[in-house]
Amino acid sequence: MKHPFAKYHYTGLYKLLSFREQLVILSNQLHASAPENVLLNKKDVLIENFISTFCEHDLADTDYADVHIEVLKFGTLAEYIQHTTLSLPYIVKCLTYFIWTDRIVNGYLESRIKDKSLLYLLSQLNSTLLEASNSEQQVYTA
Repeated sequence: MKHPFAKYHYTGLYKLLSFREQLVILSNQLHASAPENVLLNKKDVLIENFISTFCEHDLADTDYADVHIEVLKFGTLAEYIQHTTLSLPYIVKCLTYFIWTDRIVNGYLESRIKDKSLLYLLSQLNSTLLEASNSEQQVYTA
């Protein structure tokens, strides 16, 4: 996906945000080492639905090589995402990286849920979209 974002991209991003609560619960269960048979179906369905939503709204940005470069400045990807303010295009690049890597490395997206990287990323996405929405409202009221 290239810039600028179209309305259907924003719709998809808001739909991704709707997964946050379920992902928080899953992250907590993964940390609590819940029995695998309890998690398996819910986890797989949740992850597949998240990925499907991402793909259905054509959000992928395959130019995500700079994700690797920036992360090298921090110890982990989770630390980088947590301590850096990311732009909307960069957030989408990170999401693309998570999803495409999961297709190659089985369980990668689950590990990003467990270490809370995906949750931090969705929090930044929420803040960014809220800020953009507020800016747009200010334009209309001026």
